[in-house]
Amino acid sequence: MRNIFLFLLLFFSVQNIFAQWSDDSLSNLTIKDGSGIEEVVPLQATTADGYTYISWFESNNGNYKMMMQLLDVQGNKLWGDDGLLVSDHPTGSALYVYHLACDHDGNAIVAFQDERNGNLMPVAYKLDQSGNFIWGADGIVLHDSLATFELAPSIGILNDNDVIRRLQRKPSCNSRLNFLQTETAIACDFEECGNQVIKICRGINFRFFI
Repeated sequence: MRNIFLFLLLFFSVQNIFAQWSDDSLSNLTIKDGSGIEEVVPLQATTADGYTYISWFESNNGNYKMMMQLLDVQGNKLWGDDGLLVSDHPTGSALYVYHLACDHDGNAIVAFQDERNGNLMPVAYKLDQSGNFIWGADGIVLHDSLATFELAPSIGILNDNDVIRRLQRKPSCNSRLNFLQTETAIACDFEECGNQVIKICRGINFRFFI
C-alpha cells in the first residue's frame, strides 16, 4: 500500500513538473511578454490531438511581424520561449482581420496581409508541428491583379484537407468580391457590378465553389 502511495505521489509530481496550463484565471499561461515589445491580436487553433497553435503580431520597427507558438497538451512551448518567426515582411502600422486554422493532419494555416509588394495583399502560410514551412518560406501571396485593395482573408478546411481561402478586395466597380482558392489552384470568383454578375476563373484543374 505504501509503495502504491509513493508511486501515485511521484506520478502526480512529475505531471505537475511538466504541466504548464493553469486553472487560475488570474495566473494565465504567458505566451510572450517581451520588454518594450508590443504583442497584439492573438489567435489560437487546436488540433484533434490537443496541440494548440497560437499566432500574434509583434511590433517591428514601425511594422508588425507574424509570430507563432505551438503548445503540447500540457501547455509546454514547443517552438522556443520566443516563438517562431513566420514573416517579417513590411505590414505598415495598421493591422486587419486575419485567420488561423488547423487542417486534419494537425498543420497550421495562417492567412493575413502584408505589403511585401508595395500594397496590402493577403498571404497564407502552412506550417507543420515541427515548424516546417510547407508552402515555402514566403508562403503564398493571394493577389488578384484586378484588385486595388485586398483584406481580411479567412480559411476553410474541406474534408479532403483542401484549403479554401476567402478574402475581400476592391474591384474596379467598387463592389465586394469573394475570392476562393483551393490547395492546388484558384477557383472562381464572382463580383457584382450593379445587376451584372461577373465570373472570373483562374488556374487549371480548379474545383468549383460558390
